[in-house]
Amino acid sequence: MTGRDLPETRYAQSGDVSIAYQVMGDGPIDFVLIPGLISNIETFHEIPGYTAFLRRLSASARVITFDKRGQGLSDRVAGAPSLEQRMDDVRAVMDAAGSRRAVLAGMSEGGAMSTLFAATYPDRVSHLVLFGSAPKFAPPSPEVGARMLADLVNNWGSGAMIKSARSPNQPVSADMMALFGRVERSASSPGTLRSIILLNRGIDVTPILSAIRVPTIVMHRPGDARVPAAGGRSMASLVPGAKKGEYGGGAHVWNAIVFDPDLNQLYLPTGNGFPWNPHFRSEGKGDNLFVSSIVAVDADTGQYRWHYQETPGDAWDYDAISDITLVDLRIDGAMRKVLMHAPKNGFFYVIDRASGKLLSA
Repeated sequence: MTGRDLPETRYAQSGDVSIAYQVMGDGPIDFVLIPGLISNIETFHEIPGYTAFLRRLSASARVITFDKRGQGLSDRVAGAPSLEQRMDDVRAVMDAAGSRRAVLAGMSEGGAMSTLFAATYPDRVSHLVLFGSAPKFAPPSPEVGARMLADLVNNWGSGAMIKSARSPNQPVSADMMALFGRVERSASSPGTLRSIILLNRGIDVTPILSAIRVPTIVMHRPGDARVPAAGGRSMASLVPGAKKGEYGGGAHVWNAIVFDPDLNQLYLPTGNGFPWNPHFRSEGKGDNLFVSSIVAVDADTGQYRWHYQETPGDAWDYDAISDITLVDLRIDGAMRKVLMHAPKNGFFYVIDRASGKLLSA
């Protein structure tokens, strides 16, 4: 997608603060993406796979992205905005975009923001999807917190954060580091970052989670280096009726999900386990069922439907996180709904989307 084809950046007014947002697609469902610590709705389109991911979603929905106040293209503000102020920015963006009710998809602390919005404005949320989130973000100790803060602030703008956002077994190239450095610098300054992190450490949405009454899916990578998976488990246990899933091998949420409007399914291409060699990971005894696989779940409930493991016993880090294409193909004279996928192992897979059956490779 060229710059000419990218969605237009617009502004919503949240009190005296201008909030930058974009809208892609015109489907019957509104899907609002609520970012985590890093956000710039224009620079994000430089990240490989990001625009393609939004385009897939926008095939059946209106996808709304925005920068929280103090970040990206939204107004800078004095001090660090409270979680309640940032939550109200979601309402302002939805109003400006003409969205009465939407699916909220929150990442990291954006997940906590999403739950607060759902509890405050229940009539405006149809579903919650929470990625790599937690009820609270306090560090395990003041000493650990001080080291983590100093490391982030001192290296901000270098792209170093990408190393912990990706799976430990995924190498980070110099080009990717440079790109992510630009993304970091476009999101906020080191001083603003410090203020936001200190504010986030005071987040605790535990008391309001039991008030949420919308279908909720909580997803987390088991080895998430930024937000431990225990936070996602806690979130899922406290939201009534929430469905939870842990998938992949340690990366923070990254280019991982495809929505199928025809079958109302989500497809989760997973990474390898960590360490990636199963001999060291589990000595052949652990549960490696979903590594390097495509997992299909019900989009409303998160219930497992099927999975297909593309590289069983993966000892080469042939993960399955590459983009998925959904098409209708005529096979043996009949139209079939299939997905096509080319992971690292060198094969090209055609899989029946309804059953998970392999049709060709």
